[in-house]
Amino acid sequence: MYRIFFTCFFLSLFTLQASAQKPPVKKPLEKRVKVYYEPTQDSSFLVWHDSFKEDRFLETMGKVVNDVFRMERQLTLSLRNCGVTNAFYSSERKELILCYQMLDYLYKSYADSIPDPTELGEKIGNVLSFIYFHEIGHAMIDLLDIPLTGKEEDAADYFSFYFLASNEVPEGVKATMEGANFFLQSYQKMVNDTAYQRLKKEGKEPELPFWDEHSLDMQRFYTIAALIYGSNPEKYDYFIGSGYLGNRRPAIAIAEYKKIKKGWDRVLKPYIKFR
Repeated sequence: MYRIFFTCFFLSLFTLQASAQKPPVKKPLEKRVKVYYEPTQDSSFLVWHDSFKEDRFLETMGKVVNDVFRMERQLTLSLRNCGVTNAFYSSERKELILCYQMLDYLYKSYADSIPDPTELGEKIGNVLSFIYFHEIGHAMIDLLDIPLTGKEEDAADYFSFYFLASNEVPEGVKATMEGANFFLQSYQKMVNDTAYQRLKKEGKEPELPFWDEHSLDMQRFYTIAALIYGSNPEKYDYFIGSGYLGNRRPAIAIAEYKKIKKGWDRVLKPYIKFR
């Protein structure tokens, strides 16, 4: 099993945003963010426990949250055996939980197509970063009592884009695009599934989960791609030819990006330490 080497682009984001600003007021990590690595005897999970703990993944994420945001309530970041493939925020426990099963799922999703351990680790790290900041978005919406006028899952996607990519930090943009591709690949995996194809041939094509609180995977892909394009249309002009935006999205993507960035700038301004 390989070791995952996570890039520290989230710290670069923090440095970029804080530059030319008043230095952030630092508080001890334990006052606002706690971390917990759940012990495990499962050999398939033990590698995740040991490598994440040695790399201080949760501590690094905790430092980002603690250094950037003014929070009156405590947040716990944990790595746990959930019994299901997931990463989620519990409002009741004020805990952001990353499941061992999610890490296993990401590994199995890319291991066959990316044999190089370093490249594989970077791929998983990028996708995980988008997912993780999506969950941090849920945590901030709850802990900072941020008002919403739409679906919280969409808002959390916007937060992840805003925090990782809206300042055009290359590593953050790459992680955000990898997150979008993860949703695209999830959709493609579903429609290519043997059972799905069999039912389709029988005229019983399974209904898409329109009932779910999340937008559909393809919708999430196109929305994230549109925001990246809207942030710098000249740089990401190739998105149009690549089919990342559909036919009509480029015309509104710039305005869409500006509204999303303006919205998060405004609602987060009272809670950012260096503004």
